[in-house]
Amino acid sequence: MFRAHSILRANHLYPLPTLRRNAATTLSAGFLRPLQLSKALARSTHTLTATTMLSRLADLPALTARVHTDHVNMGGYPQAEVALLNYIRNTHRSNIVYMGFRSKHLPHKLYSQWVLGATPERLRQTYDDYLPRLEPLPKSNVNITRDSLMNHLGQRETYGAYLRFFDHEISERGMESVFQTYYPLLLAGMYGGLTHPMIHIGYAIEFHNDQLLSEGLAYACSHYLDMAAVIDQPTVATTAMQEPPQPQTATDPWLSLHQVAEDASGDFQVNAAEPRFSRRAAGLLGRPAVMQKLSRLVQNYLPLAPADQSTDADRSSPVTPDVLHRLAVSTVGAYAGLVTKRPARLDFFLAHAVTSLYATFMIVPHLTDPRDQVRQLRLQLFILLAVYATEGRGALPKEPHVPGDAHLRRRQGNHRAIGNDATNLPFSPSDTESDSNDGNGDGTMRAYPDSWHDIRERAVAADDDHVAKVVRALDFFRRVYGDTNDELFHHAALHTVDQIQVKDDWRFQALPQE
Repeated sequence: MFRAHSILRANHLYPLPTLRRNAATTLSAGFLRPLQLSKALARSTHTLTATTMLSRLADLPALTARVHTDHVNMGGYPQAEVALLNYIRNTHRSNIVYMGFRSKHLPHKLYSQWVLGATPERLRQTYDDYLPRLEPLPKSNVNITRDSLMNHLGQRETYGAYLRFFDHEISERGMESVFQTYYPLLLAGMYGGLTHPMIHIGYAIEFHNDQLLSEGLAYACSHYLDMAAVIDQPTVATTAMQEPPQPQTATDPWLSLHQVAEDASGDFQVNAAEPRFSRRAAGLLGRPAVMQKLSRLVQNYLPLAPADQSTDADRSSPVTPDVLHRLAVSTVGAYAGLVTKRPARLDFFLAHAVTSLYATFMIVPHLTDPRDQVRQLRLQLFILLAVYATEGRGALPKEPHVPGDAHLRRRQGNHRAIGNDATNLPFSPSDTESDSNDGNGDGTMRAYPDSWHDIRERAVAADDDHVAKVVRALDFFRRVYGDTNDELFHHAALHTVDQIQVKDDWRFQALPQE
């Protein structure tokens, strides 16, 4: 599966010809060093569709590994990798949160900026600016062992104790064994910490970083929020459904969002005056009627047969490219301002639905039990629905699409003009080629000011901790599904870099309730 390697041994860039020659062999072996492969493949690889992926690859792990080669390190600054890894190593013994509840985003931000093309100087600036925020590990007398692992879940002061435990486990057993042993046990609690434990683990898998895996698992334990009653329940027949849905089928997440949006019972009303998301969420999810409705939607999304009644068909994975596609489109549609009556400012918490979904794309191929793949995607849908409801809901269009003529939009006064006719050139959102195609071959840029190249540069320059990783997730989704949804992902990414430069640019309040 993935090869564990110490953060100290992570500088493993291979010559381009070797990578091109051995790409197929490497991919068939599993999820092996996708970023290094991507550097070699990116310049000749265009957007890969779900249909093409399915026709080329039969199993999900290989499929996602192949997709990931399209998510490239655009910058080409290999010398920055060693410094980046040292920055992450230097913060390993700090607390995973600061100021009581704010998550340590530094590894996410550094890796995202690097993939998007940050210079070594930009990475150093990010590290220097972030370091003063971090706090020491919380003191705890608890000693975590394999036998006592589940005894202290949700106790935030035990993060350091869990970190010591997982550091030791990984040093003794390796990343793959530790992930396979503990992630399924903790999966139901990954909504705790607003999905940040799952995001952390996604980065650990993507970049083969053992320290991030240890941090992510310790984060999951110390901030555990049990949603087993939602994601682990088998799908049962209802009065409107004589038999449970077949395991190969899935309900469209956009329809599930519509059901939450159009619920007129009053159950989903939130206190929009409450400034803290955690309190709004606790008030909403503390209502039995709300949890019952969300549970029903989640359990009918991807059916799960009782473990003792599973058949061979149930053991085959229902997590298909189409299932992942619709979840990506629905999540980005909810985030990207397609919700009508929503203020123009992007919602901070819906951004986490996007970045946690990207983590799910990294994690699912490494869940060897198809039931765990279903549990992971059920949790991801729950995250989307719960955050959407907590933020006040909003009227949804029939389908998640770019509104009006947004795909023809050009920012006035920001054209990199080429010749006198540049302002008459149409904006092209389908800028899906590698960076070499963003230029004219003479060091100048095209006339398209809103190209993906420009978006990536602006994401790297943003001071906010979330912009780079949101844009990176959207860039990944458009490389997978850009043939049918390029405008949606481009709209979302452009909206993000247009609006968000610093933390206060996000919207943190719920929509006013009518």
